[in-house]
Amino acid sequence: MKTLRNVMGPKSKELKFDKNICQKCNNYRSKPFDLAYQEFTKYLKEHETTIIKTRILCFPDIFGKDWKQERDNLLRYYTKHICCRLSSINLKIEDEIIGYLEGRCKMKYLQFFSEIRLDIVAMIIGLKKNNIANGCLWAGDLLYKKNDKRKIASHAHSFLGYRWFRMNWVYDSSIPSPDQNSENLDKIEIEYAYNVNPIDVLNV
Repeated sequence: MKTLRNVMGPKSKELKFDKNICQKCNNYRSKPFDLAYQEFTKYLKEHETTIIKTRILCFPDIFGKDWKQERDNLLRYYTKHICCRLSSINLKIEDEIIGYLEGRCKMKYLQFFSEIRLDIVAMIIGLKKNNIANGCLWAGDLLYKKNDKRKIASHAHSFLGYRWFRMNWVYDSSIPSPDQNSENLDKIEIEYAYNVNPIDVLNV
C-alpha cells in the first residue's frame, strides 16, 4: 500500500536521492545542469498560459544566445536524474551515459519526449480558485529490466514532472545516438495528454 509523505519545499529530503553522486560532481560538474533546469522551470511557470495554448517550447526564448549549450545542459540534468534513480537501486549504466554527462561523447541509449498534462492543468486552475498554493513536482514509478550477470540496466523508463509539464524518458541499450539534425533543434512541439478527464477534475 502506498503512503503519502509531506514535502515541505524543494529541498525536502523526500525529493532527494541517497548520496550516490560525489559532492565534487554534484556541486561542480553538474551545477550547470541544475542551473539550466532552474531557468527552464522558471520559464515554464512564467509563460505557462502561452505554452499550454501553443504547445511550443522555443529554446532561444528560454535560454537566450547560448541556447544550444543550455538546451544540452537541460538534457544532461534529466540524464543525471536517470543515473541517480538507477543507482539508488544499485543498477549500473553503460559507460557512454557517463561520457555524455562529462561531455566526452554524444547522447546514446536515451530518448526523451514531453507532454502537457491537461488534468494537472485543470487541478492547478482549481487550486488557484481556492487560493491554495499550487507548486507541483512529481516523478513516475521506475520500470526496468536488468542484465543479472553484469548487474546493469538494459531498459528503464519513467518520467519527471514539474507542474503540468512531464518529461518522459526511456533508457535502452538498443537506442542509437540522435541524428545530426537534432543538434540544431531550436524548438519542440509538446503533446497533450491526461489520465483523468480535465472536465471531471474541474468539477471536483
